[in-house]
This record gives sequence, C-alpha cells and structure tokens, in this order.
Amino acid sequence: MKKDQLKLKGTIPIIVGMCFMLAPLDLEFLWPEIGTLLDFFGFVLITAGLYLLHRETGGFTLSIMTAMVCSTASFIMLWEEIGHLVALLPKAAFCLLLYLMCTNYAKYANKASDHHMSHHFITHMWIDIIATSVELTSHAMGIHGLPSYIFLLIDLYCEAMLMLHMWRFYKKYNGFHLEDSVYAE
Repeated sequence: MKKDQLKLKGTIPIIVGMCFMLAPLDLEFLWPEIGTLLDFFGFVLITAGLYLLHRETGGFTLSIMTAMVCSTASFIMLWEEIGHLVALLPKAAFCLLLYLMCTNYAKYANKASDHHMSHHFITHMWIDIIATSVELTSHAMGIHGLPSYIFLLIDLYCEAMLMLHMWRFYKKYNGFHLEDSVYAE
C-alpha cells in the first residue's frame, strides 16, 4: 500500500523519549537505578513513536526493532546486576537507532522534495553518532571529571539539535501530501 501523505505524529513521542533517555540527572544518591529507569522509559517512548510513524507513513521497521532491543536491554538492567561495560550496550545500540531513524526521516524529506532538510538529517545524524560514540568511549575507558562532562555536554547539544530538526520537520510536513512535492511520483 502506497502512503501518499506524511503523518508524523510519532515524532513527538520520539522527541520526549530522547529527552528522558538523555536527562543528565545525577540522583543516584536517592535511587541508584534512576538513570536506567529514565533510559527504559525513553526507549519505550521512542519505540512507540517509531511504531506510530511506521503505521501511519511506512518504513521505520528496523528502527522499531533496534528501539525494542534498547528497551529490553534497559529493562533487564533494572533487575539484573551487570558490569559497567555491558551497561553501555543500550546506548551503543542507540547509535544504530539514530542511523536507521534519521535515514528514514531523510528519505521522507527527499520524497517531500526538501533536499536541504534531508541533508540536515544525515549531517546531524553523523555528528550525533560521533558525539555519542566519544561519550561512550570515555565511559568505557573510565575517563571521569571535566573531560567526561565536556563529552556529555557536546553529546547533549548534538541531541538537542537533532530533536529541534525533527520538530521542525514535524511542524512543516505533518499532513503533507506527497503528490504536492515537485518530484511527485
């Protein structure tokens, strides 16, 4: 079935989920699992948003599966004591999720004949993946203190820019008829 209209309501739960997942709360003195719980809720919201996008517009199948892996891993980490390096796996899988999700957004931006927006999705995706990878590497190597906070701030900035771009795409193209594009098929 060919989808002729972009319905992007799933973008909002994705953005909210990314905010939950990236919340830099250091409340471990109150509840040690707060970071993992926020990651879990964030990944569940991202999964739900991707499912809505898939159901309404199509695509996003691999993104949904990757988000489900991230959600499941975060849920398991709530109940099982695991090592420090294994705890980084959901966020490492998030890099794959970013790739799959952003390439789908770029595909729909191209279908709407907005190649500039498509280029921004791909560019922000790669910058965000590199920033997340650097942050994960710093955690894996045990780099703490000022360098880890700098890497975290850079990653948060890159995520914020990607979420802002997703919001702009949602505001501009939610409900857009693809036959209205310059290159309608």
